[in-house]
Amino acid sequence: MRDSASLPSVMLEAVRRLIPCLFCTYNQVSHRSGALVAAYHPTNWQPRMEAIMPQMAPHIGSHPVYRNVYENGDGSPHSVSDFASEEEWSVTPFATALETIGVRDSLIFCLHTSRQELIFIALNRGERSFSENDREIAAYLRPHLTAAFENAAAFTEAQALALLSARAIEQSSQGVALVDRHGNILHINAPASDLLRRFFPQESSWKAVIPGPLKTWLGRQMIPDPLPAEPMQVEMAGARLSVRSATLAGDRFLILFHQSDPAGKARRLQTLGLSVREAEVLLWVSEGKSNDEVGTILGISSRTVAKHLELIFRKIKVESRVAAALRAKEVCPG
Repeated sequence: MRDSASLPSVMLEAVRRLIPCLFCTYNQVSHRSGALVAAYHPTNWQPRMEAIMPQMAPHIGSHPVYRNVYENGDGSPHSVSDFASEEEWSVTPFATALETIGVRDSLIFCLHTSRQELIFIALNRGERSFSENDREIAAYLRPHLTAAFENAAAFTEAQALALLSARAIEQSSQGVALVDRHGNILHINAPASDLLRRFFPQESSWKAVIPGPLKTWLGRQMIPDPLPAEPMQVEMAGARLSVRSATLAGDRFLILFHQSDPAGKARRLQTLGLSVREAEVLLWVSEGKSNDEVGTILGISSRTVAKHLELIFRKIKVESRVAAALRAKEVCPG
């Protein structure tokens, strides 16, 4: 149950167990088409929600919580009542539709944003009763569920790769290795070899067996768990290696290696005419971080982050953080 298709039901069951509600949903919204695809828990709410969805889907961009994400990059847990009074909410198409099935407030938090889509979880109640404790639980769950989403996406990609031939793996642009349960390397492509050489220079025998730390991590992936395992992260000279795995038949594992270089990306963003600090702010905004999160990472206040963003918007000629993030992705894709 670690792939993208089965993950939503696992997530929703866990969330509803910790934060009681009428029902909760896992939602994927396309930025381009506005189309919305959702999963439900309990599933008997699906017919009722699908019946009213045509009334809400065309207006999804004006939903107060969604608009906060779009304008401020804030994916942390928020309820509708944070942004609209009962009177203001009652005249929206969302309230009109949801009240027909007994929903009067929702607690919503994001798992993923990109130029293509927004993915979020919504918990729904028949009264405005979400508490600070509910919000704190959701805030605690959010990074774990976000990691689960990212790992499930990588796992699904690995499953697809596993269906390909060794030649296709060899030609893959990302690092890929096929190993057995003991860490013996059965097949490895050039990008993976280069990454192992760079991030594990102290390991002299990795050409036959994966490096010791990686082998220990792989052993933990063999423990049964309904959620995707946490990736292994290795830092080296300002660059970061993320390692994920997928279990194949016959006690074999496909390992995916992905290198990121935050410092290098920030330097490339300076080509937009930004200062060093502005480039760092834009980099983390493009990674979906809120002003508070960017401030924590960079050791500055969220108010200072907001001031940097004002300057960034003017310099790169955009009007929103989403447009700024998309501009950053054009300079630093991947």
